[in-house]
Amino acid sequence: MGGLAAITCLCFLYSNIMITGSPGVGKTWIACALAQKAYREGNRALYLRLPKLL
Repeated sequence: MGGLAAITCLCFLYSNIMITGSPGVGKTWIACALAQKAYREGNRALYLRLPKLL
């Protein structure tokens, strides 16, 4: 099974979102789509990979 169904977690932490899953399941794609939606609604978005958070 692959694709978005294989994303293991889509966690909403207050106004933050953390997406986890195996490589190649579409995490970056969904993160970019959510960021675009946020921009269109007048919000800010920041995309960071795990090493930048640590």
